[in-house]
Amino acid sequence: MDRTERRGQAGRSWAEGSQAGRSWAEGSQAGGSWAGGSQAGGSWAGRSQGRRKARRRKAGRRLCLGSCVFLLGFVAGGLFVLGVLQRALGNVGGGGTAVVYAQGAGISAGMGETMENGAQAATGSEGRLEEGWNLELVNAAHGMDPDYVPVLAEVERGYQVDIRMEEPLREMLQDARAQGFAVRICSAYRTWEKQESLYEAKVEAYREEGMGEKEARETAARTVAAPGTSEHQLGLAVDLVSEAYQILDEKQEETPEQQWLMAHCQEYGFILRYPSDKTEETGIIYEPWHYRYVGQEAAREIMERGICLEEYLEERAQEE
Repeated sequence: MDRTERRGQAGRSWAEGSQAGRSWAEGSQAGGSWAGGSQAGGSWAGRSQGRRKARRRKAGRRLCLGSCVFLLGFVAGGLFVLGVLQRALGNVGGGGTAVVYAQGAGISAGMGETMENGAQAATGSEGRLEEGWNLELVNAAHGMDPDYVPVLAEVERGYQVDIRMEEPLREMLQDARAQGFAVRICSAYRTWEKQESLYEAKVEAYREEGMGEKEARETAARTVAAPGTSEHQLGLAVDLVSEAYQILDEKQEETPEQQWLMAHCQEYGFILRYPSDKTEETGIIYEPWHYRYVGQEAAREIMERGICLEEYLEERAQEE
C-alpha cells in the first residue's frame, strides 16, 4: 500500500470515529432529556399524589362532619321517642324499677305539680317543696287534674305505685309473708283511661239492671270511683287480698291476711282507707282490701282513733 492509500484510509477511520463520537454525544443528550423528562414526570406525580391526599383529607372531614350531624339527630330523636313512650306507658309494668316521667300537672286540690324526682313540687312559687303529698285528698268532692301522672316504681308483677311509697309497701309485704301470710296485690296505680273503663263498665251493669242514667252513675261511684276521684290514680293506694281468697267483698276481712294487715298496716304508714262505718264521710262502701299510704304519724293516729282520712284532714284544718 503506498503512502497515498494509507493517508486515505487514515482519513476514513478518523471520519468514522468522529461520526461515532457524534452519535455517542447525541445519545448522551437524549439520555439527559429522558432523565429530565423522568424528573419532570416525578414532580408531576408528586403533585398529583399531594392533590389526591388533600382530596381524601377533605372527604374525611366531610364524612366526619356528616356522621356527627347524623349522630346528634339520632340521639335527639331517640330522646323524643323515649319521652313519648314513657308518658304513654304509665300503666305498663316493666322489669326492675320502672320510673315514669311526671308530666308536671298539679292536683286540683292545691298540692301543686309533682316533679320528676318525686320529692318536689311547685306550690305557687318555683322550687318550693311540696308539703303533705302523702295526705293528698282525692274523692268525689276533691277531683284531680286529668293530666297528673305520678313518678312510678314497679313493686311486683307489673303493679306500680308512687315511688315515694314503694319501700314501705315492700317492707309490709315482706314482713307479712315472712310470718306466713300470703298477701297478694290485685290493684295499684291506674291511669285515667283504666279508671274510666272500670267506672263505665259498672255504670253499664247498673243500666242493664234497669237503673236510669243518673242513678246508675251515682250507684257505680260508691263502688268504683269515677275517673279523677280515685286514689289509685294518685299511685298511693293498693288493693291487697289473700292468696286463698281473692274476691273483693266483705268476707275478705275474715282472712288471716286481712286480719294481720288491719293490725299492722299503720306501722308502715298505711291505713284501711274505707272503714265499714265511714261510708257517709268517704262516699265509698266498706272495702276491707283498700290500703292508702299516708305516712306513719298520720297512719297511727287515724287507725288508733278509728277515724277516716277526711275526718283527720278536717281536724288538722281546724287546728291551723
